[in-house]
Amino acid sequence: MSALNTTRSVEEIPPPRSISWSARALSYGPEVELAADVGRGAVLSVTSGCVYLLGEAGHVFGVVGPGAEDSPLGLRVENVAPVLEVAPGSRFELSGGGLLLGGRTFVDLGEATAWKPRIPRLRGDSVSRRVAARELLGSLVEDGRGPTCRWLAGLPDSGSLDGRIGRAIRRRVEGLAEALEGRKVEPAYEALVGLLGLGPGLTPAGDDLAAGVLATAAWMTPYSSLATALEEVARQRLEASVAGRTGAISARLLHHAAAGSLYEPAMRLGEGVMSGDPSGVRASSGALLEIGGTSGAETAAGILLGLLAFDDGRRKESSWDLRELFDGRGER
Repeated sequence: MSALNTTRSVEEIPPPRSISWSARALSYGPEVELAADVGRGAVLSVTSGCVYLLGEAGHVFGVVGPGAEDSPLGLRVENVAPVLEVAPGSRFELSGGGLLLGGRTFVDLGEATAWKPRIPRLRGDSVSRRVAARELLGSLVEDGRGPTCRWLAGLPDSGSLDGRIGRAIRRRVEGLAEALEGRKVEPAYEALVGLLGLGPGLTPAGDDLAAGVLATAAWMTPYSSLATALEEVARQRLEASVAGRTGAISARLLHHAAAGSLYEPAMRLGEGVMSGDPSGVRASSGALLEIGGTSGAETAAGILLGLLAFDDGRRKESSWDLRELFDGRGER
């Protein structure tokens, strides 16, 4: 595929005196395109498998290896090991032709593919969607890492997070569920905001859960007045709400989530539940749960919570009780 669409050309990057390493990029998410418009910034952080870059306009993207999942902030390269040697604070320049890190490491973007997330659509009947939702809940409980998935099943917290943080997340999830059940948009949004920043790491567990709910609201706007109302509030207020509550990486992930874009396995998971496909749910949930310590689990829990809340067809047929969903008492 052709290079990034950007106002900057590759010629604007000064040729490095001595490139120590170069490689080919495989794919990139929408945040990379946004960052390319300014095309300059610095290395924000380096983890065991990713280098996060912060652009001068506030955009964030992560350089990852070929085995990583596509995502809104992702730039997948064929060999990430030399990139991981770049020091935090090193400058970068980005154009349609390539990414230059620290003046010595070059990633060729000329043949990279733009990852475009496929927005899930509601298909199938409410009974099949219920079966698919139970498949997802079973996967979450079997995994058992996230505090929210265990709350969904009526199980005690496994201690995957600090006890105080886990209890705080569960309290806010209870408030969120109550607000969604009562179709109260403002309390639901405030409950989501209350989750931001709860948990350790670059993407706290509370943020991951909120991202899952926000994405499902965007997916379900054609089918649910509640989802439409919550999506509109988030579109107007999310940028201000995240300021000071969470870090730059998570803030940008939440921005894309509110537009309906998550990690690729999360998009497939949403499609599986919304189309009533238990086998699709099983395959995609396995891939999603492998992401991070609790990130995948909490994102999946947010997807489940949101889809059940916004599925008006399901709400007309049974009580809004996720514990019944899990043990089968609510099945028709």
